[in-house]
Amino acid sequence: MPTISFKALGKKKYKLYEFKGEWKDSFGCPEEGSRWMVYGHSGEGKTDFAVQLANYMSQFGKVLYFSKEQSNKKSIQMCFERHDMFSNKNGSLVYDEDFDYLIEKLNKRNNYKIVILDSIDYLKFSAKQYQQLDQLYKNKTFVFISWKQGKKPKSSAGKDIEYMVDIKIDVDGYVAKVRGRYEGNLPFVIWEEGAKRSKKHAFLNL
Repeated sequence: MPTISFKALGKKKYKLYEFKGEWKDSFGCPEEGSRWMVYGHSGEGKTDFAVQLANYMSQFGKVLYFSKEQSNKKSIQMCFERHDMFSNKNGSLVYDEDFDYLIEKLNKRNNYKIVILDSIDYLKFSAKQYQQLDQLYKNKTFVFISWKQGKKPKSSAGKDIEYMVDIKIDVDGYVAKVRGRYEGNLPFVIWEEGAKRSKKHAFLNL
């Protein structure tokens, strides 16, 4: 049974994403292989944030954006254009595929380090599948996008997964409200004009 002494744990070194600026202020320096959940109501900025995150994290490793909900439609093209993704050579978009295909893709020698699933609801993703990914790919970072009902992820699986991830991100009115294990935790503004229009964030002095 795996055991480590307190002293050895104190000396252990971890591979971290060296975030800078506003990213570090909100997310700290997350560990490679961390698990993230992003949830929000429709039209509040979930996908815009996910694409921003994909673009930023691509400097640390190859990104796979698994687009089940918006597929490769004009809307996702427009979102990628807004965030200057077409010049990004360190990622790929997979669309209209299922969980089995995802496993097949990740098992190939393609070196994807960051995987974004948009969305777990459209994919009919389960907590058991989360645990499968968690066990099989400990060194890959996963970002799970979820619909929201009230103030929590909508699905039963989403509610379970929220408890298991390292970073929880509640997207509300184009602001990401962060609860993470790597310090930071300041609100992250996804789109300043959208946040102003929402009139939900007076505390940010936008």
